[in-house]
Amino acid sequence: MLQVNQEYSRAIDALNRAATEKANALAHLEHLRNEFSVAKLETRLTIAQQLTGLESRELVGL
Repeated sequence: MLQVNQEYSRAIDALNRAATEKANALAHLEHLRNEFSVAKLETRLTIAQQLTGLESRELVGL
């Protein structure tokens, strides 16, 4: 009986679309989080390399 009801079918379709959109949004959010984590790690590496270079120059008296 419910499957014959047009309103019920439209509601189920809307629910399925919303669930898909939510899943896509969560995947996009996770992607952005990963990109941010990579950017932080790259920045830390750059800083560490700069500090290492500075320390090396200080050791040789430059």
